[in-house]
Amino acid sequence: MQSKLPSSLVGKLFGRRLPFHFLAAELHKRWGHYDGFKVLDAGKDCFICQFKNDADRDAIIRSGPWTVAGQILGLDVWSLDFNASSSVGTSTPIWVRLPELPLYCWGKENLARISSDIGAPLWLDPVTANMDKIAFARVCVRVNLVQPLKPGVWIDGPKGKFFQRVEYEGITVICFKCGVVGHRDTSCPLQGPTLPVNEFTIPSPAPSNDMMEINAVHTQPDPCENASKEPVGPWMLVTNRRKPQNLAGQQPKQVVGNKSKPATSLNSAR
Repeated sequence: MQSKLPSSLVGKLFGRRLPFHFLAAELHKRWGHYDGFKVLDAGKDCFICQFKNDADRDAIIRSGPWTVAGQILGLDVWSLDFNASSSVGTSTPIWVRLPELPLYCWGKENLARISSDIGAPLWLDPVTANMDKIAFARVCVRVNLVQPLKPGVWIDGPKGKFFQRVEYEGITVICFKCGVVGHRDTSCPLQGPTLPVNEFTIPSPAPSNDMMEINAVHTQPDPCENASKEPVGPWMLVTNRRKPQNLAGQQPKQVVGNKSKPATSLNSAR
């Protein structure tokens, strides 16, 4: 069975349903230059993308973010336990913003640690890396789309712990009850109370000499801190942003003025 689907990805659109023929045509526009590329309908709003070799497949899954008709595209490497009824197409790179992040939290190492509580850090926006604008820090992370998006992270600063909000770019459909992408409150399978802020832990490598060490902490929020009870909500989403699709295998770029600058990899910063 493994030989029947070599070098394949399974995928799913997290948003409104699109006709398969439309989806397949859009994917061929993006990835049809790869030899042997083929899209198969797997049912249950899932699809399989076949490639000629693992290198082409990996070039796709390591790049992105990918969208079709404004909907986030989740991808995962095909495996023997694939089931269209289960949650597939689970992860994707997403650009996130950290609004009003204190300046002592900036820098490649610090931002890698902070963003690792949101997902796997991938790239740092060059405007952020150069501190050309400081209204927010912008980082690309790979997130699991079947898990609730995290509204923010807890950080230890010089005056104590504070809650840093996170804003997500490119998300069009999300439930503000459970925090999961792909459905809305009215169709939430949980139908439970609004999801509170998550607490999590970040490893604490030694900071560089020109930065103050910061760490997100795993702790119960202080009841007197209103931010600790902040639920997921519309404020998590960045609206009206149009970002051009980058080609597979190419490093993402951020357009600054009339020049295009490559993003900074965060893989070596953790």
